[in-house]
Amino acid sequence: MINVFIDTSIFVNEGFVKGKSIATIFQAAQEEKIHILMPDITEHEIRRHLREEVEKNSGVKSVEKLKKSYMYAVDELRTYIEKLMEITVGALVVSIEKEFDRQLKRAHVERIALTKDLDFIGIVEDYKTLRSPFSAKKNREFPDAIVLKQLENWCKTHNDKCIILSSDADLKNYNSEWLDYKELPDFVGSLGDYEKLISQEKLKSVFESSKDFIEKSIQDWVYEQYDDDTLYINHLLIEDIHGSYINKMDIEWDEPFRWIGKERGSLFYKTYAYITASIVVSHPDYDTGYYDSEDGRWFFIDEKVTDYLEGRIRVPVTLEYLYADEEMELESINNDEDMSRTEVMESLVTTGKREYDDDESFEIDYEVCPHCNAEVIVYEYDYVGNGGKKEDIVCPKCHKVICNLEEASYYRTELFERAMETTINSATDI
Repeated sequence: MINVFIDTSIFVNEGFVKGKSIATIFQAAQEEKIHILMPDITEHEIRRHLREEVEKNSGVKSVEKLKKSYMYAVDELRTYIEKLMEITVGALVVSIEKEFDRQLKRAHVERIALTKDLDFIGIVEDYKTLRSPFSAKKNREFPDAIVLKQLENWCKTHNDKCIILSSDADLKNYNSEWLDYKELPDFVGSLGDYEKLISQEKLKSVFESSKDFIEKSIQDWVYEQYDDDTLYINHLLIEDIHGSYINKMDIEWDEPFRWIGKERGSLFYKTYAYITASIVVSHPDYDTGYYDSEDGRWFFIDEKVTDYLEGRIRVPVTLEYLYADEEMELESINNDEDMSRTEVMESLVTTGKREYDDDESFEIDYEVCPHCNAEVIVYEYDYVGNGGKKEDIVCPKCHKVICNLEEASYYRTELFERAMETTINSATDI
């Protein structure tokens, strides 16, 4: 049986036993395909991180704010709030640690206790010579050094080797005839025969059959990342914009798909999507602006300028397929978490293209989105395209296609209520 050590860094990165890869490893241990070793120091570190996670994300402090809010005055809500207030961080920690213990027991995890015969002199010598896991940058890695010695001792006693799973480069570089470092995805991929059972050709065929649905889900996610006008204000270094929208989106897929785990009849595969979003931003031309001190406001010679940006991102995408009787059916799509504001800003690139609309000529059409019932104004500008093709008119609220119009014109959409607010504000300024 294969012996495996899972470093604390893997537990933290994988959401402890929640992540698909580590859940697959624990399931393999439960089926007695592998044998998990856990030194006491590692277990202590994992439990400390669990407690910190509870204290950080439990929401107990948020409940205290509810009691001070107006909602506490509502009798029906007060009962629920008081029940929530009975929950403490300590109680949550106890419950979560009990569940963690149950998972360790089901997976037959073997704890390794610290013993007096451990080679502490060898650890100190490694520290002096900066031998892994010590290094010039990380010279206080005594917990890792002790854990590695514990694992080596266990292996020597049982005359068996152990695989090391870690995201720590110093553990990767540790040289031992008893310990063998492996990357997490490579090890998980070796646990089952699904990579051989399901060929890349078959997986690609299944993917192609649901590609439109998958790409639509990815597009909705991308719209959410870029649906923030302040991003374009900061990127273009301006103070205000008339509006912004994604004009076009291209998605390219990386291959091959990598199997990352299985769970209750489901297989999980991971790939990457390369996405380019063409973004149109309309705003005043601040280079031609001047300030009228009598009116106390700015005026612009070129009231409306259109800049063209691109958002370029590469995101991991996890696909879940139901698997039974050699048949595969797409169950869910779980692309990566939302990007941070910094990541979104760094993904923006100015294409250099700019259009001035001094004397705008356009027609206005009124549409109701069939998907979310939003009232939408469609502005149709003068000819800018090649014509002959249809262009998707996308709802600015739910980002779904409302209708198709000739590409011989340039179109811009705006929510009716937002357009009315702009008109009222302009009238107020005058």
